[in-house]
Amino acid sequence: AQLIPIADQVGHTVARDHWLAMLKSDMNDWFSYVCDDQTPLFYYDETIGTLIGFPADFDMNSRLDDHHFHYGYFVMAAAMIAQYDAQWAADMGGMVELIIKDVANHDRADTQFPFLRCLDPYAGHSWAGGWASFWDGNNHESTSEAINFAAAVIKWGAETGQAHLEELGMYLYLTETN
Repeated sequence: AQLIPIADQVGHTVARDHWLAMLKSDMNDWFSYVCDDQTPLFYYDETIGTLIGFPADFDMNSRLDDHHFHYGYFVMAAAMIAQYDAQWAADMGGMVELIIKDVANHDRADTQFPFLRCLDPYAGHSWAGGWASFWDGNNHESTSEAINFAAAVIKWGAETGQAHLEELGMYLYLTETN
């Protein structure tokens, strides 16, 4: 995803368009349900109120670990596509915004996901461990990925004209970096 704007800046539209097509194909696989054992997908687990990517790694499904770390890459990739293809963003935007809400639901009235699930405003940063089950407390081993999630939310909001998501991303970014 990060190569797309670089190719665009240097005028290499063939490379830009190739990477956009590859990225859209991968994202469409994740964002669309296909009934087979090969295609990755996201599903909503009503019991624990979370969106889970499958296949899952790093205990994302069993302990809800690292959602903001991993899901930030999906949001950033979607925002990069949105920069060049507004129709794709309109078609897939609902899924991108579900991912954002899973990590940092900004709507207190929305009971599908907890309010700002990963962020601890009192600690001034996110937590990576979903259940906080580590023997020495919770953890947050990759602040750079938390900041990537925040930057991705800012970019998605900017590319899709949603000021409330830009502001959410700015709040997350400033809180994490401070």
